[in-house]
Amino acid sequence: MSGTAYLLKAGVNRQEGENQQRWLTLSASLLNAGLSIRNLKKPFQNPDEKNAFIYKEELNSELFVLQQKLNKANKILEFKFEGFTEQIATATAFLLLNEIGRYDVSKRQSAFDDISQIFSYPIYRRSRQDLVLDSRQLERLDRGETIIEWDKHYGRGLSINVYAPWGSTSDLLHMGSIDFFEPYPFHIVVSVFIFALILIALSVFVIIKHLTGKLYQLHDKVDAISPNNTLEIEQSADTSALDLLTLKVHNMAERIKSLLDEKAYMIRAVSHDLRTPIAKMQFRLEMLLADLDEKHPALLGCNKDLDQLSTLIDELLTYEKLTLQLRINIYAIDIMELVTEQLQNYKLLYPKLTIAVISKLPKNFILEGNEPLLNRLLDNLVNNGARYADSKLTLTLIIEDKHLKLQIDDDGNGLDNKTISKLFSPFYRAEGSRNSKNGGYGLGLAIVKQVAMQHKASITACNNELGGARFTLLFPLKLTALIESEKSCL
Repeated sequence: MSGTAYLLKAGVNRQEGENQQRWLTLSASLLNAGLSIRNLKKPFQNPDEKNAFIYKEELNSELFVLQQKLNKANKILEFKFEGFTEQIATATAFLLLNEIGRYDVSKRQSAFDDISQIFSYPIYRRSRQDLVLDSRQLERLDRGETIIEWDKHYGRGLSINVYAPWGSTSDLLHMGSIDFFEPYPFHIVVSVFIFALILIALSVFVIIKHLTGKLYQLHDKVDAISPNNTLEIEQSADTSALDLLTLKVHNMAERIKSLLDEKAYMIRAVSHDLRTPIAKMQFRLEMLLADLDEKHPALLGCNKDLDQLSTLIDELLTYEKLTLQLRINIYAIDIMELVTEQLQNYKLLYPKLTIAVISKLPKNFILEGNEPLLNRLLDNLVNNGARYADSKLTLTLIIEDKHLKLQIDDDGNGLDNKTISKLFSPFYRAEGSRNSKNGGYGLGLAIVKQVAMQHKASITACNNELGGARFTLLFPLKLTALIESEKSCL
């Protein structure tokens, strides 16, 4: 490319002002490359004026820069190109013949010999008779066109020969052969491709081996859950780890289903076998107390213990049924009516307690849910708040972010922040002042959480501004319910 750069420099040095800029624009279009004149930022290192090539810098994978010092002080010509192309080869032949044409006929050969020393590839002046060209190529040369011939010895894409008519003579300008720049030689591409395939194969092998190990670990865990397989696994040489896991998971599912069925049967049996004897004992104890003129304290204590045992069994069975119940019956419920009924009952049970309802719901607001379960949820929450409140219990209902927000606040001793996360666990009873004077079996809030989960609702607990406990439930509302609510507010 040094020869092309020299021809460009010679052309620029001959021009001035607007002509110089016009010449640069035409040459850039001819070469399909970038040409510009810039200030010299560092000392010129190459003293050779003919080959004023400073450096060749690779900016990215294919873009190169050639810089030539111009006659003007501290000015350089910058030539940017993306490798040697056919268009650059054709343009170089044109610029070379144009430069030679500026000399007298007697001096053209001498000038050509001098310029040929600058080129990095051979250039010749040859007679047509010395070259083997076909008729089509000769016709194009007669029309004054420049032709390019791919060197058959190297193959297409490796080197070219350029032929251009030498003025009005029968001679030709022959440039070449010119090696083409190959950014990705074939043998390198093949080597990289093979290396990439090997790397991918190794990576896939490592990943599959790792996943297979995980699958066999999962096999062991499945076997631990279901040690007594009810189905026989026919394993052969063609059985993959995934097929084996599928069979074992199927066996595990059968085992879990069997355990759930057994659990449901046990709950039904407990419901009958425990409740019936307790009911008989309570009946006989009541009959005995009725016959006695003076009720003995021990008998009264036994009656109270039986009531507590009956309540415990009822809560235990309720909790277990909720954990096994996958689907519930859903229908429209007037939530305000449900809340009002619950609070009326507790106002009678706790006459000294101020129980208030703050409702910001639209008139006739309807919530989709299961009424018996929601009634149990409210009963447990209100009962919990009433037992721990000092003087005040407040229920707040409001629509917030497409949810029905139900909030219950009391002014009791509050919750221990360290144990809030465990409040909804079954049989958990918090230690401290809030639990010291009130009993319980640790199932009330666990039942509340199960009912909330059945309704796809969330429940959280924290302390309120009064220092007491706050329980917040968020029930998701359907779009139709929201639209009806908005209409009722109009």
